[in-house]
Amino acid sequence: MRPVWLGACLAVLVVACSGQGAAVQVTGKVVLDGEADHSGVLVTLAGRSALTDKQGAWRVELLSGGSYVVQVSASGTLEGTLAVQVEVPDEGSASAPEVKLTPVGEVEGQATLGVTTGNAGITVMAPGSSAVAVTDDSGHYVLRGVPTGSRTLEAVAPGYARAPIQVQVGRAARASAAPVVLTRARSIQPLSATLLGASGHAGIVATLQGTELTATSAADGSFSFNGVPDGIYSLSLRGGAYEEVVPSVVFLQGTAYLSNGVGLVPMPPLKLALAKRLASATRVGLPQAWESWASQPLIQRTAAGGHFLFLSDTFYQLLSDSGSVRGVSFEGTLMAASSTGGPAFVMEPSVTSFAPTADGTHVLFTRGDGSLLSGDLATGESLPLAAGVYTPSPYIYGGSPTSQYGASPDGSKVAYLKEGVLFVVSSSGGASTALGSSNSNSYYSGRSEPAVFSADGNRLFYYASNAGLSLADLRNGSSQSLTASLSSYRVTPDRSIAVTLSGSKDTNTLFVSRLTAGGVTTSAVEASVSEFMMSPDGARVVYRTSAAPSLARLLTLPSTTPVPLNTTYSAYDLLQFSQDGRQFLLLDRDSAGTTYTLFNIDLTTPSTGKWPLWSGSSVPYSLQYSSNGAWVVFSLGSTYYSVGAKGTGLRSLATTSGSVYKTAIAPTNDRIFLLADVTAASRGLLSVPFGAGSAVTLASGVSDFGVLWDGSRIVYLNGQGALRAVAPVGGTDTLLAESVRSFSLSPDSAWVLYTDAGAVARAMNLGTGEVRVLSDRVSRAFWSTSGQVALVREGSLAPLSFQDGLYLINVP
Repeated sequence: MRPVWLGACLAVLVVACSGQGAAVQVTGKVVLDGEADHSGVLVTLAGRSALTDKQGAWRVELLSGGSYVVQVSASGTLEGTLAVQVEVPDEGSASAPEVKLTPVGEVEGQATLGVTTGNAGITVMAPGSSAVAVTDDSGHYVLRGVPTGSRTLEAVAPGYARAPIQVQVGRAARASAAPVVLTRARSIQPLSATLLGASGHAGIVATLQGTELTATSAADGSFSFNGVPDGIYSLSLRGGAYEEVVPSVVFLQGTAYLSNGVGLVPMPPLKLALAKRLASATRVGLPQAWESWASQPLIQRTAAGGHFLFLSDTFYQLLSDSGSVRGVSFEGTLMAASSTGGPAFVMEPSVTSFAPTADGTHVLFTRGDGSLLSGDLATGESLPLAAGVYTPSPYIYGGSPTSQYGASPDGSKVAYLKEGVLFVVSSSGGASTALGSSNSNSYYSGRSEPAVFSADGNRLFYYASNAGLSLADLRNGSSQSLTASLSSYRVTPDRSIAVTLSGSKDTNTLFVSRLTAGGVTTSAVEASVSEFMMSPDGARVVYRTSAAPSLARLLTLPSTTPVPLNTTYSAYDLLQFSQDGRQFLLLDRDSAGTTYTLFNIDLTTPSTGKWPLWSGSSVPYSLQYSSNGAWVVFSLGSTYYSVGAKGTGLRSLATTSGSVYKTAIAPTNDRIFLLADVTAASRGLLSVPFGAGSAVTLASGVSDFGVLWDGSRIVYLNGQGALRAVAPVGGTDTLLAESVRSFSLSPDSAWVLYTDAGAVARAMNLGTGEVRVLSDRVSRAFWSTSGQVALVREGSLAPLSFQDGLYLINVP
C-alpha cells in the first residue's frame, strides 16, 4: 500500500483553482435553527470573509473557479464551526449548500434527593440533545449546550422518578432553573422499541440475556419487565427480520438505565433498523467528502467476501500547498467484521494503512510507530513482521509513498520496502531476507506492492536500483538480473510473463521474460522503443518505436516476434485496447506533422483488419469502445463523435457548451448517454444513438445517473433531489422518490439504493416498486453484492452510541 502522511490541515482549503478573470459571485445561507435573526455568522471562503445578514444570507467574490471549502463559524451554537464544499465555475455565480446551526445556551440549577448533602451523581439532561450534566454533592449543576427556546429538562437518578425542569434558554446565555427534588420511583418503567419503516410495532420479543425474563411489545412498541433484580444485563430485541442487542443495560429498582459516558440516564426509546450490526464504532473511515483524497479505501471487503475491514475513530489531516489539497493522512483503529454476523475484532489501534491478503485470511497493516503487522481474520490476533517500515512525514508532495508492502497470492510471504531496501518475510513471522536496494518511489506496473510475486509465491520480480529488473527465487535464496536497467514493466495477470522496457528515453529496449518450471527465459524484442501497453488479459502487447518514423508493433504473448501495425504514417500515440483486448486504437501522424489519423486495428488479423476511423488536424480524446467493440466514441473540442469499429458511419453526436461530467454507453451498444452542459446555464442528460437519429434530452438539471443492465431505463437524480426513471429514448418520466441525497443501482439493476436528506436509507425494487426502509442515521450506503447492502450509521445519542458503526442487510 502507499499511505501518505500529510501535514497539518489548513482552516480554509482550495481544492482546485484555474485561471484569473472576472469576479465570481458565491452566495449562501446560514440558518440559526429556531431563531428569527440569523445575522452575524462568520463565513470564510478562500481567505475571504463575510457576515450573514438578518435572513442568514452571505456573499463572497472570488477571482477563479474550482472546488472550495466554505467554513461557517458562530459562537453560541452547538456546532461552533461547520464546513461544506461548493463547486464554483470560472464565470458567473455559484450557490453553496445551506448550513443549519443549532443555537445553544446554558442552564444552572439545583437538583437534590431531598437532603442537604449526598446529592452527587444526579443526571440532568435535555431530551433530544446531547446536553448532559451531573450534580455535585450539593445538587448544583450547570448544563451546557442546551438548544434555545422553551425546554423541559429532566433530572434522573437510579431508583428515583424522573423530575421535569421547565426553563427558557437563550443563545449564548445562562438561564436559571427552579430547584427540583427527586422522589423515589414506585412503579416499573415501561420501555419502548419501534420498527423503522413499519406501520405497527406489536410482537417485538425482548429478552434479558442470561435470564428467563421476556416481554412482548404492544402495538405502540411499549413493553416492560416485572421483577428484574438490580444488575447489568444485555437486552435482546427481535421482531421478524429486525434485531438489536443493547449491551450493558443497568436495572435499578425497576428502571432501566444506559451509560452516556459520564453517568446513567434512563434508557431512551429504541428504533430497530432492518440492517444487522456487524461492528460498533463512533466513526467509520473518513467523512465522505475527504475519502477521495485518501491513498486507499478505508472500508474494504476481502476478496472472498468473508470480512469487512475498516478504520474506526479515524484521526485525519489534510495537506494543502498554496491552498490546493494534496491528500489526506489518516490513523485509526483497524477493525474486522465478519460478513456473516460473527464476532467483530479490534485488530490494532493507530493503524496508518491496511490491505487484505488475496486469500482473504489475513490483513497486512502498518502502525504509526512504523511497524508492519499481519492480522489473522479468524482469531483477531496480530503478529509483528518488521519494524521501521512506515515513517510518518508531515510534508509529502505528489503522492510519494512512505511505505510499500504486499503478500504473495497464497498469503505465505510478504514483501516490503524499508529505507530503500526490499525485504521478504514469512507471513508467520521470523527473520526478514534482504533482496537488495530498491527504489521506493517507483510505481511498479501500476501496483502498490514493491514487487510482483509469481502465482505460486516462490519467485518475485522486483526493481533493484541501478540493476534493472531482477527475479528472486525464494526457495534457494538466489537472485538474477533480467535487465540491466529499467524504465517500466508490466506483469501478466497470471504472473508468468514480465514485459520490460530497459534503457534511457531514446534507447529503450523491450524485453520479454517468461517464467517456466525450470527457470526464466529473457528475450530482447526490439531496441529504440518509447512505450508499450498490455491488454487487460495480458495476452497482447502493443509498443511504439522511438526512431523516425515511429512504428507501432504487436506481440501476441508468449511470442517475441513482432507484427507491424503501421507502415505509412508515424505512430503518434498508443491509445486504448477494447474491453476484450482484441482491438486497439492507434493515432498516426503524417510526415508533415499536420494531419492525425485515428485507426482501429483488429489484433487477431492485424495485416488485414486495420480501418481509419477519422482524420484531421486535431488530436481526439475521451475515447471509448462500446462493450461489444462495434463502435468507437471520441471527442474533438466540445463535440462528441461515433464511428463504427470498421470505419463506417462517422457522425457528430452532440456539441456541448461546457463540461461533460459523465458518459455511459448503453448495454445495448446502440447509443451513448452524456451528462453535459447543454447550454451555458443548463446541465442536461442526453441520449444519442450511434446510427441514424437525433440526440434526445432526457432531463435537465441532472446531477447523476445510472443505466440498468439491460439498458431499458435510466435512473437519474436532479438538482431538486428528485430520483426519477426514464426510457433511453425519452417519453414517460417516472418519479421514484423525493428529497434524495445520493443513490446507486444494485449490480444486477434490480434495486436502487438511496439515502434521503434525513439520512434514511431505502431500497426500491425497480420491477415491483416495493420500497424497504433500511435504516436511519445513515452517513454511507453501498452495495456489497447484488443482494446485500452495507451501511454506516453515526450520530446517535451518547447512551445509544453502540448503534453507530457498520451494518449489513440482505435486501431481496
